[in-house]
Amino acid sequence: MKIPEGYVDLMGFELPEGHNCLKLKKSLYGLRQASRQWHLHLKKTLETLGFSSSKLDPCLFKRHGKKGEEYVAVYVDDLVIASKDENIIKDLMKELQEQYDLRDEGALNYFLGMEISRGPRSFFLSQRKMTKEVILRFLNKDLSVNSVPMQPEISLNSADEDTKSEEFFKGEYRQAVGCLLYLACVSRPDIAYAVSKVAQYGNCPLKTHWTAVKGILRYLNGTQDWGITLSDSSDQRMKLHCSCDASFAGDTDFRFSPKTQLYVGGRRSHTGYVVWCGDSPVSWKSFRQARVALSSTEAEIIALVSACQEIIWLTEIMQWIDPECSTDPVKVEQDNTSSIHLVEKKTLRKRSRHYGKDYFFVSEKVEEGTITLVKQNTKQVIADALTKGLSKQDLHRHTPHLMSMENGSSLTIPKSSRTQGSADCESSNLGRLEQAGVDQSVGSRIGLGVEVPYRSWSIHAGG
Repeated sequence: MKIPEGYVDLMGFELPEGHNCLKLKKSLYGLRQASRQWHLHLKKTLETLGFSSSKLDPCLFKRHGKKGEEYVAVYVDDLVIASKDENIIKDLMKELQEQYDLRDEGALNYFLGMEISRGPRSFFLSQRKMTKEVILRFLNKDLSVNSVPMQPEISLNSADEDTKSEEFFKGEYRQAVGCLLYLACVSRPDIAYAVSKVAQYGNCPLKTHWTAVKGILRYLNGTQDWGITLSDSSDQRMKLHCSCDASFAGDTDFRFSPKTQLYVGGRRSHTGYVVWCGDSPVSWKSFRQARVALSSTEAEIIALVSACQEIIWLTEIMQWIDPECSTDPVKVEQDNTSSIHLVEKKTLRKRSRHYGKDYFFVSEKVEEGTITLVKQNTKQVIADALTKGLSKQDLHRHTPHLMSMENGSSLTIPKSSRTQGSADCESSNLGRLEQAGVDQSVGSRIGLGVEVPYRSWSIHAGG
């Protein structure tokens, strides 16, 4: 580390010529390696108490005892402890208090912006408090409501290379998108596609991009009470199934390449998938594909690769938690008959032989019995909501499989409401953006994912 001013005089020694730094013998709070050193120290403590860490996620710990199993999830210095027996949790807290100064927060009800409420055989996960704060912060007094997060006809594009955005607006745009990203990652798969689109233009946002962000916020304003129910469904307990889809060549955003003097980057497809454990969505992702697909079949194959990767990881995590969980092939719903036939029959043709490792990876997982592909009607593929903007009717068809209400009541898609006051506020904001000269953006790929523990444990939080 750099020598603090006055340190040499205080310690009363002279440094050799050319030496202007010190070697740390102990990690200091705030340094780059401090968090890693703390994790290694905590890991050593837990291993001393008989815990073993997961190789799939170093922040998950498990211990088998005479009284039962107990699990610990670590986020820096915050711990979530899970066990079927309340006494086991109390015993572990006593063991940890011998090593650290701990504070028992009681039953888990709020953690990292997540609100957790407990039912008879389920947990309801939401982010109502954070959602309200984000809406009030970025919408000001404009509290109107949208029925969908992004209209199907909206097309977002980057502007010319020479156009610049004011720094104050760029910062505000990034802050809003950052908040939306966290909401989409944790408890709102219904806004995953819309957020992945606006996140591509954080480098130099346009007025149209800011309007799209406000559209997402207005949709959240009408659906603040929505969340995810993690339930113990009888016959499907600890069993995964997946819905996977891709929108072919839906990206119309081109960018100018100084190297080739050509416009590149457009016509990429968009991947979306959702994985359920029983009836509960536990993982989802929405992102623009890294390369241009030449057919809808190729786009679906690329999407299947990402879904397979997540399924493999989740399956291994579940087996680590419960070695007796189901090992049956995970059903993956698809609406593309050609891609299913190509994978199962292994019939590469002239138009598909360039698929390369993507095709062989999916084909291998089907042959191994890791996944099984199931043909589904296009209108019934739930992952379609993560690949494109949908109309109110189409969104209403898919959201009951993604979202829920705490009291178990049916979801109601809000009706769009734009009052005169909200229109004036919108006009005033657009005027402020015009004065800032905001009219350009560039894109970047964004991936969304979340993994949620799925078991009816007695949970405590300590930090």
